[in-house]
Amino acid sequence: MPNFRIVISGLCCAILAGCGGSGNGSDEVTLDEFIEILEREGLATDVGEDDLPSEATLNGYFFLEEEIPSVLEDGEVVVGELSVDADFAAATIGGDGTDIGIYSTSGSCPDGDDCEADLTQSLDGSLILAGTITSDAVSTTASGTLAGEISGSAEDPDSGSSGTFVADVSVEVDGEFVQDDDGLLFVADLDGTAEAEFTFGSDTTSETLDLGGEAIAAE
Repeated sequence: MPNFRIVISGLCCAILAGCGGSGNGSDEVTLDEFIEILEREGLATDVGEDDLPSEATLNGYFFLEEEIPSVLEDGEVVVGELSVDADFAAATIGGDGTDIGIYSTSGSCPDGDDCEADLTQSLDGSLILAGTITSDAVSTTASGTLAGEISGSAEDPDSGSSGTFVADVSVEVDGEFVQDDDGLLFVADLDGTAEAEFTFGSDTTSETLDLGGEAIAAE
């Protein structure tokens, strides 16, 4: 089972403490609820097909950053709220990523006590989660994609002029369902690309961004 506690706990608590949620702030999952999800994940166990309900809805967050920062500044991360709709009877997974924003971090992120994060900008758009579920007697995994279009403002690193960007994001989701006494949790690695187009006045440039990240959600 992936262990995301060390990877994201300090970073996420700093981000969520600064905004009470992410992006445009629907705030369906508060900081206290997020910390509870992390604590539950640390104690959760594998779940086999005989212990699964026919379906479940989970809520949490996803986090993406460039593998080698080029467009995003060093320390910037994309954060969004994640809903996960699991249909175990049909062996499918769906959902979406919404309220997406870019955050700038400083200090000893992600595993330091002095980690700080500030919202750089809220982004337009959303991502769609789709995939399949595989379960046996002892474990339940899911694989698929989290994909869609997001857009926002940009600054030309050479001239400093303001512009816009549009990015087609497509990341592979490699995850697992686990359980505790309160229900199911979903934890996943994210890995993929964003095909980004930047417009500054009459000039347009394109770049492929390599992305990596994590997702965590709970009933």
